[in-house]
Amino acid sequence: MPAPLRILLILMFLLVGGCATLRPEPPEVSLVGLQVQELTLSHVNMLAELSLFNPNRIGLNIEQVDYALSLNGIRVSSGKSLAPVKVAAGESANVTLRLSGSYLKILQLLNTLQKGDELKYLLDGAIKVGGLGVLGRTFPLREEGMISAEVLRGVAKP
Repeated sequence: MPAPLRILLILMFLLVGGCATLRPEPPEVSLVGLQVQELTLSHVNMLAELSLFNPNRIGLNIEQVDYALSLNGIRVSSGKSLAPVKVAAGESANVTLRLSGSYLKILQLLNTLQKGDELKYLLDGAIKVGGLGVLGRTFPLREEGMISAEVLRGVAKP
């Protein structure tokens, strides 16, 4: 094989391999806090705090988080994050989401909340990561688990 062709093949492999390392992996999401901020006659306002861990060798610019929160299978809130956040390579950053939902839907959970039982939560949506070309991507968001009623009443943290 002639030397110029061999060099061209090596450069192509490096370019393809380099692009593959530039495609970021999705951030790992954990719900670290959920608390009721305000109850009105028509709505409940909550704050959800997410921890986003960046498993990549490059920093991520989280442009937006779209989300929906369900408690015990009842969708209580949905919305979008308000501010972008940067997550350094191998680091974590917290994102606070303001959740507002119908008080009627929370009333459906009132019996569970009064008993102090745990509720199953599901936070789903999408995480939009900014960047040029292959760096700009949208990843699915899905975090589920159990949360105590005391946390929702503002008594404790998860």
